[in-house]
Amino acid sequence: DLHSFPTRRSSDLNLLINPAKKILLIYGEKARFPAVAAATSFYLWLVGLDKQVTLACAAPALVEFCTLVAINKVTNSLPRENLVITIPYGEGKIDKVLSDLDEAHRELSLIVKPQKHSPPLDGSLLKISYQIPDYDLIIMIDVRSSKELSRLAGCKPHPWQQREKILTIASSSVSAPVAAACHTTLADEGFCHFTAHLFRSHQIKINADVASNLLMGLEKETDSFRQSDSAEIFELAERLRSEERRVGKECRS
Repeated sequence: DLHSFPTRRSSDLNLLINPAKKILLIYGEKARFPAVAAATSFYLWLVGLDKQVTLACAAPALVEFCTLVAINKVTNSLPRENLVITIPYGEGKIDKVLSDLDEAHRELSLIVKPQKHSPPLDGSLLKISYQIPDYDLIIMIDVRSSKELSRLAGCKPHPWQQREKILTIASSSVSAPVAAACHTTLADEGFCHFTAHLFRSHQIKINADVASNLLMGLEKETDSFRQSDSAEIFELAERLRSEERRVGKECRS
């Protein structure tokens, strides 16, 4: 099994991120500002790596999140791809399934032929659903229940049945919503503290938007730094401010 993020080397983290082309990043329905700030920071970083990233939450974004860069990229439902037609049948009752594509009328017909002496299938039992995209990596931040994931997907099969593709980050009071290859439980640190420390310890270069989101999240986590006497928190905040100023100067020059 994979270890939690804080114990991983930079090369190990790269082994997870580098091969992934299509990434699903989910934050929880009840996530507060710092967790959403962390999620949008991850999103901006991954997009900067030319990854195809879907940022999702089953609930609409709260007004208080509007200051976060990329919050407008959040979708409340996953994109749908393949149409799935399902109908129950008894063992040995179906002879064959045929398809007919009528180009003239732009119609597709599926023909279910029953076995000899078997009655036709009951069309009233027909179910229509969709498959969602196949993601290379799924990152969940402060997702507290598997029911959130079901509401988000709205169809089956759910991609979170593939344990080896899933990374979860949650507070100490929340267990992983699904089985994951890597589950990180935050102790006393907040989501933005963890994310800023993660980026710093893995020498990940961030832009001004990422720095801005993380800094706003840190301020919320610490009540404008009044609830923290951690030297690391203040050092991280100063590094984020410096990054904002540095990138801002580069953009103006």
